[in-house]
Amino acid sequence: SLEEINIPSGIDVIRGYAFAGCDNLKEITIPESVTIIEENAFAYSGLEKIIIPDKVKTIENSAFYSCENLKEVTIGKSVETIDYWAFAECFNLKSVYIPETVKFIGEEAFGYVFDEFSDEFVICGKKGSEAEKYAVDCGLKFYDEEYAASDFYLDEYTKTLPNLKNGTTVAQDNTQHGINLLQTAEGD
Repeated sequence: SLEEINIPSGIDVIRGYAFAGCDNLKEITIPESVTIIEENAFAYSGLEKIIIPDKVKTIENSAFYSCENLKEVTIGKSVETIDYWAFAECFNLKSVYIPETVKFIGEEAFGYVFDEFSDEFVICGKKGSEAEKYAVDCGLKFYDEEYAASDFYLDEYTKTLPNLKNGTTVAQDNTQHGINLLQTAEGD
């Protein structure tokens, strides 16, 4: 009944299926040395929160598929590829901040549950980014980080969003609208 793992520094790849099916695994610390999270590495695990370190470049297909308890995801500022189904069927994940370094998001990577895209899922990122393209293509809600962070842009959803500038990690639950928005961690 493994509940927590600290992967040692120096590991650069989390291999496919490494922690797949670890139902009791709630927390994992991924070291800064990791650059690739391979396919199905954490699929069907009990993770509740994941912080993808800044050196990770690739999150392969189905890496976090069907992590039903996953509520918070922080994507590092060097991630370039998020492959198909990377976070599909994560029923409790309601939103994600995708940094502009991401150049490819595969099919049904986010917001895909019960064989369709969730009308509640929110993607936040930079206008004109791959994050916006993905949201538009999939019919998901998108919030431009500049507007979401400004005081003058208020509507029924964004008026409750926390300030997204300054690179701070932010997580806020808004039960009325189901928003749990995350921003990348403070950087250099």
